Amino acid sequence: MFFRHLNLSKILRYRIKSKEKAMGYFETILTAHNLEKCPEYLWQIRVTAEEYANLKQLLARQIHIYNRNCSNRFITVRKECVLYIAEFWRREYHEGPHSVQMILDSLGIYVTLELRDEFYESAQRGLKALDLELFEGNGGRRYLDSMLYQGGLPMKLVTGSENGGVWDRFTRGLVNRKVDFEELNLGIVASQSKCLKDYCNQLIIGVESAQFMLMPFYCQNEQDVWYIYLQELAKQEKIRHRQIHPYSLGWEFRIDTVEKKIYSKYVVEGYQNLPEAFLIENRLAHVPFFSVQVRKNGQAVDTFDYVKNFCRYPVVSKHPYADGDSISLFLHEQEKPYITDYLDTSIPHLLYRKKDGKYELGNQIGRTDSFLLIPKDWYIENETSFTIIDYQWGNRIIQGIEIPSDFIDNIIVKGADGIITFGMASPLYWTEMATPPLYIPDVIEPLYNAENSIFSLCYDTDNGKKNTREINVQFRNKQQTEWSDKPSYGEIFARAVDTNGNFVTPIKLMNIGNGFSVSLQHADKDTCQIKVTWDHGHVTTNEGVKKANDVWEIKKEDCPDHRCIHFTLVPEGNSLNQFTISVKAPFKDFSIINIYGDNVINDSWVPYTDIDKYQYHIVGQNVKQYSFGDVVRELRWMNDKLYIFEKGKAIKPIPYEGNLLILFDSRENLRSKLERTSMNMLNAELKVSFSLSNSNSLEFSIKDSPYRPKQIGNGRLIITGNNHTPVKFTGVLKLLKLEEPELEPIEISFDEENGSYTLPEDIRPWGKTIVIGRTRGRICPALVDLTREMDGAFRANNRENAISSIKEKLKKSTLGDNLWKRILGWFDRSQKEDIPASSILELYCTAQDYKALICLVFQLFVKCTDDNEREILKEKLKIFSSDLAFQWYWLQPYLSGIFSQLNTFISDPMVPAVQDIYIKWSMTYKGEDMIKLLSALNDPEQYMSNIVQCFNDVLSLFTDWLKDLCVSSLTESYGIPSNDIIVDLAETIIKIPKKIYPIELKKDDYIDSNQEYLGEEVALFFNTYNEPNRSGNEQWLFKRVNAVVAHIKKGVDLFTVKDEIRRSIIFCSKSSNPHFIIALNNKLSH
Repeated sequence: MFFRHLNLSKILRYRIKSKEKAMGYFETILTAHNLEKCPEYLWQIRVTAEEYANLKQLLARQIHIYNRNCSNRFITVRKECVLYIAEFWRREYHEGPHSVQMILDSLGIYVTLELRDEFYESAQRGLKALDLELFEGNGGRRYLDSMLYQGGLPMKLVTGSENGGVWDRFTRGLVNRKVDFEELNLGIVASQSKCLKDYCNQLIIGVESAQFMLMPFYCQNEQDVWYIYLQELAKQEKIRHRQIHPYSLGWEFRIDTVEKKIYSKYVVEGYQNLPEAFLIENRLAHVPFFSVQVRKNGQAVDTFDYVKNFCRYPVVSKHPYADGDSISLFLHEQEKPYITDYLDTSIPHLLYRKKDGKYELGNQIGRTDSFLLIPKDWYIENETSFTIIDYQWGNRIIQGIEIPSDFIDNIIVKGADGIITFGMASPLYWTEMATPPLYIPDVIEPLYNAENSIFSLCYDTDNGKKNTREINVQFRNKQQTEWSDKPSYGEIFARAVDTNGNFVTPIKLMNIGNGFSVSLQHADKDTCQIKVTWDHGHVTTNEGVKKANDVWEIKKEDCPDHRCIHFTLVPEGNSLNQFTISVKAPFKDFSIINIYGDNVINDSWVPYTDIDKYQYHIVGQNVKQYSFGDVVRELRWMNDKLYIFEKGKAIKPIPYEGNLLILFDSRENLRSKLERTSMNMLNAELKVSFSLSNSNSLEFSIKDSPYRPKQIGNGRLIITGNNHTPVKFTGVLKLLKLEEPELEPIEISFDEENGSYTLPEDIRPWGKTIVIGRTRGRICPALVDLTREMDGAFRANNRENAISSIKEKLKKSTLGDNLWKRILGWFDRSQKEDIPASSILELYCTAQDYKALICLVFQLFVKCTDDNEREILKEKLKIFSSDLAFQWYWLQPYLSGIFSQLNTFISDPMVPAVQDIYIKWSMTYKGEDMIKLLSALNDPEQYMSNIVQCFNDVLSLFTDWLKDLCVSSLTESYGIPSNDIIVDLAETIIKIPKKIYPIELKKDDYIDSNQEYLGEEVALFFNTYNEPNRSGNEQWLFKRVNAVVAHIKKGVDLFTVKDEIRRSIIFCSKSSNPHFIIALNNKLSH
């Protein structure tokens, strides 16, 4: 009867409390989480918020409990003390030094020194009782840090730190699988803590799998704040990862199943418009002009110039790849490569077929046709029905298997290093190196110090490639079959270890360690002395004789290749792993070599685009003078080093062999000097002259697209250079139909037997055909026609008639007509193929008519779908204007009446071109509003009513964007970008000209640019705008400023004046931009 009056819930609570009292609250928590014993780390318990609150109350009450058998009030809850410290660290810690005081303060109680000591002593005993990780450092045991780190990471700092702070950087690294405790100031204990590392790994697993239950802390559901934050951060970092890695290096294969041959190419691709995150990461954000260079085996192959972070042409470098080639990508002036890799042909490769019939590396089994390459010493272990066929790949024979798209099983391949499973659900794993090679400029091959290198485990999934930084890396050399943790010296393999035991393709490298040096001791025409030392073995060569102190004497006649000397390095105690390196040969000589390995001859042309692919070799003699443009320098040897001298002072030392650009400072410097001539592409050239100490000399010119195709009869073409003399050029040419720019080009290759190119009969119906080079910057576009011979007189007459016809048609043209289709087609084609816009007469004529320019830009603007596309268009248009010798800010007088300028081109609102604009405008609305607007296309009356609002909206956006383009054009400059004051002045000139006010020039400001005499016609034009009270460079600038003022006030139309006049104004504006804008502002303020 007694129990009848008791509440059942009270009974249960009494029983639970009794049980807790018997086994302790720590054990109660373990039981609640189905744990029989304490896990390796306390964070693995995943304590809930309610349990943490109870734990806090338990410890706060403990100070009031008196135990006459023990003076320490916390001794009975010592495990709870440890757990609370760990949980407090993860949940509440946000700043300050680590202390017991901060933990007790969180309990909300008054803490005495005695109480603090009792708590800390109990916690230490609890740590030992639970047998948890305990660190030692700084002369003793680190109990507090050991207990704190049992909680994992302080999540308030992980998820709530200031953007860009140390914890923010750590967390962003964490979701990218890069765990780095160094910057956190947690001390050596943190970097040693297995508990912290495993917590980080578990957090990464939870984030990557998007499973809240896998997080290393308790999450009730997917709405957990920490979980949401980390998921969103991971998404941001994926976007940022793509932004800070805008370049990729891959491989393309063509498989000839008839001839049984495999051809491979490397493919480097990059962004035209580089993301800000990448620029900041690589310290390029404030560099207005820089180059990115692709090299094969140390030699430049392609260079991409970026002006204000934008490259005018598609960033693609695709060339044949031979076994052993090393491909690298270099940023700006960095000595170490941003990317470097090679294709290891000694291991199996799985390829998948693309739409164009070529193959790429990757696993698409079960989704598309695939191809498996199996090299020597590998074989298929499981039963398959495939036919294995021998293929020739370069100089080796390799086995190949064609895999149809409906294959869903696995193929198991076995080799000395293990087993690889190729199948639908089997990702491919490989090793990549994140550390660039050592900087040893005299050695051609990339060399590494493996012990100081970072390797990545990479694997591909349906979502793309992912990278994991791995600490556990194994090594072996060519002779070994077993892998070890320590690298040997010489040519070795390195592989990241996958914790699940999957086969990881290793990477091959030359491990030279540290303590290697090469230095030139002496050189003459036929012999040289080189000192080569290495701390980890001995050096030998068959191409020379060893003298005292590790010096080798080499005779040129003993070298199979006069450009390099081969040394063999034999590791100490491991002679079987010897390897060979190539040192650049320093024989006394002066030569400049072109891309074909031939000497540059007098009066030849060097393509501007190839300037860093040409190699100089200067040893044992001085260059008493070399000049380019208005710069005069000399090259002298001092203390066995080669120096550039200018005005009697040494500027910098340079290697005795290197790319020609080293002598000219930068591509931007050469570009500005070419533009200084104010000549168009056909006539602009920069003369270069070398005078040697032995009285010999060499003269050549640097020029844009210097080579010109010449039709010589019988449908044949040759390539000519200076003075119309034939030059060696074997690159692929492209043929474009003049009347149909949207038609894809036909490629033709050089015929070695005939020493020329042959035009295919297929293009005879085309009539006039444009010839361009597949590689940019070498071939000047030329017009050919299989139906007739074209001499100089015919070409001149044809050009004059075509220009007259196009200009007449432009006056009558309307939006969407055939002429505008051709103009837009040629704009797109010129961008895609990097054809100078000045070579296309439709574009040339458009640039001489401001109304046509506005119409062109409007049509390009409305094709853009987002802000990023509009920004890219802005950069393309600035390049377009540079080619055609005008600047967009010359449109300033016409910006206030854009609608009236376009009105003549928009004759019929019902034409498809206008309807396309209407559809895009409608799509900016949502829901029913969008449906109503689109439905109006079937209701002419409603459509005509809506089209007015459409054009009001679109033209308003277009006008604002066009004004921004004009400001960007006005502030273009060589070198340092314009400061805020100059940009503000430019915006006022373009956007609110009525608010222009004069600004005072500094007394000590000096204009350091000028130009040579540009001819009588140019001089007469600018003399019209002369200011007699000014002299020298100042007068030169003000003549050009006054011409622009006259244009803005509609006193002259700069779009129609002589090409050299326009280019002179452009050079003046870009070379003296702040002075130009201030002077323009002051003149317009009157």
